[in-house]
Amino acid sequence: MYLPEGYWVDYWNNKIVQGGQEVTVPAPLQEIPLLVKAGAIVPFIDPDTQTLAVGLAGSKYRTLGTGLTWRVFPSGGASHSTFKLYDGSSATVEQGPSTIRVEGKSSLIRAYNITLPVSRAPAKAILGNTPLAAVSASGYRAGKEGWWLDNEGKVLHVLFTAGNFSLTVTR
Repeated sequence: MYLPEGYWVDYWNNKIVQGGQEVTVPAPLQEIPLLVKAGAIVPFIDPDTQTLAVGLAGSKYRTLGTGLTWRVFPSGGASHSTFKLYDGSSATVEQGPSTIRVEGKSSLIRAYNITLPVSRAPAKAILGNTPLAAVSASGYRAGKEGWWLDNEGKVLHVLFTAGNFSLTVTR
């Protein structure tokens, strides 16, 4: 496939690919080839959501909650990206050589899970002016506020509840 100019990230393994050229992308049956602009921030709903049809679900199915996951993709250098949702909520990410800064705006106070591409634990993670502590894997699964490093996936998860927020992670 031909990739436009710039850098792109393989969604499945976070490998950065240079654009402006034809590339061959592996396409095993269980993974659709998917490339994301390097440095992008993309929203995700809770993976346990069973339906978006709230009016038809009753109490039989899990519907969309207010929690939100923002996934930040690696940039390979300095980058800036913004994503705005239909309800006016938005997030902006700036990545530099040693820091990742995510600014969020929302009229709702909600639970956030910010996922960041890292290879080791952060030197510090600060929400507003408050340092966040590391949590265990079980604390992460329980939704405890703080950060947890998934060493296998090389992903840092930062959990907190807020409306508007400013998160700075120093590598």
